Amino acid sequence: MKRKVVLTCAVTGDGPIHPKFPDYPKSPAQIAAACLEAAAAGASVVHIHGRDPQTGLGDRSPAVFAEIVRRVRAENKNIVINLTTGMGATFVPDPANEAMAHPTTDVANAEDRVRHVLENRPEICTLDVTTMNLEGGIAGAPDCIFMNTPGTLSRMAALTRARTTSLTATCTIWPPAPPARPKVSTACRTCSATASWATWAMNRWRFTNNPCPASSGR
Repeated sequence: MKRKVVLTCAVTGDGPIHPKFPDYPKSPAQIAAACLEAAAAGASVVHIHGRDPQTGLGDRSPAVFAEIVRRVRAENKNIVINLTTGMGATFVPDPANEAMAHPTTDVANAEDRVRHVLENRPEICTLDVTTMNLEGGIAGAPDCIFMNTPGTLSRMAALTRARTTSLTATCTIWPPAPPARPKVSTACRTCSATASWATWAMNRWRFTNNPCPASSGR
């Protein structure tokens, strides 16, 4: 029996755009086109983040996601749409005083982080069960913390499951350093018991023996 494989394509994240890639999709039309291109290439799932079409910065407003979803579904009704819920979880400490939040901090409550999911009803959405440090450097981005507390995650999961009956929750784990892996595995099993299915995401630095900032552009 052949093994079944599901290909997922994340067409754009919400972080600063690397200057090496000036043609990165920014507008809803461009992001939707990238989704359709991925589907034509064989992807079964497209993982979607929104961006401000003028600045290119991450944008989690429901209107942006609505236009992307509408454009994709108008052309392809078979591709599985996976909307992020990771936006609104970025705490950027002020480099001069880390007790204060930098103006680029974007931390939202559970309701705001899933509002675009509830309004657009995708087939699946992500639920990132992790809090981790993110080193800056790309496009001048400062160091930040990707922050997901257990309470917020539980509330997000409850909201999506209660209000979006056609939704399948995806639990994504980003593995930390080896000593913490048993705890991560426990979290993954716990989340998988309530999620419809789970994935294990691998940080790109795990693919190199030189986990340093210079490897982040690979």
